[in-house]
Amino acid sequence: MSHRTPAVPSALVGRPLGGQAVNPKVFEKGLRDLRQENASIHWAFLTRDGVVITQELPEGVHHETFAIMCATHARRAHTLNSEFPEGEIERIVVEAGRYRVLVVGVDQNTLVAFVVPRNLDVSSLLVYLQKIKKQADKVEGA
Repeated sequence: MSHRTPAVPSALVGRPLGGQAVNPKVFEKGLRDLRQENASIHWAFLTRDGVVITQELPEGVHHETFAIMCATHARRAHTLNSEFPEGEIERIVVEAGRYRVLVVGVDQNTLVAFVVPRNLDVSSLLVYLQKIKKQADKVEGA
């Protein structure tokens, strides 16, 4: 995976990756492929209620607790954002030390949360997510 900075697609700005439900198997394959390209990227694919669908998190991370906290932060951010009617939340970012946690809405029911090195180019990650979403949409439409 390249560390250059591509433009963030307009489809990601101000809203989740899409409204319709994604195919979880296609999405999981895309996330696994991403991790094979860059082993420093860890992820969890989860429901907005905090239930893990599938994950590849760092050793020692309790994936159920991680998923619940990500979903809780997403709900809190949504509540906070309701005070500023500027559109939907794009992503939630938590930075500490050498890592960054990035939570992105995939559709109305699911989130993907990444644990990445703090110096990783987040915009390239968003572009990759858009590619996964397009692949999942093609499978749904076939």
